[in-house]
Amino acid sequence: MPMPKANVSLSPPLPSIYTAIGAACWASYLINGDASGLSNEERELADAWLAREVAANGAIIDCGEPYFTWHYDLFTGAAYRGGDVVEGLANGTRQTPNRSKSGSINGQPNTHHPNA
Repeated sequence: MPMPKANVSLSPPLPSIYTAIGAACWASYLINGDASGLSNEERELADAWLAREVAANGAIIDCGEPYFTWHYDLFTGAAYRGGDVVEGLANGTRQTPNRSKSGSINGQPNTHHPNA
């Protein structure tokens, strides 16, 4: 007797789940909307990161344990290099920067690009 086939009821496009790395101190703000403890500058960095890394219809849904990196500026846009970051799970369609062959992003020079 042939096996019955599953009835798939979800229609495309299906949301994707991906990892986005951001500042550990932003986790409560990005997941729960709690900005207490963040300076205005930190909140502005978090908002810019969210617009850049997470789709307009997406959200950060979970995060892992924080860890230190000397590449904090690459993940957050902050002016200093070292800091704690977390890998957060996001859903939605991931944003893709408009990157040129020279390494610039959205027409701005990327000073962190290996070929810049």
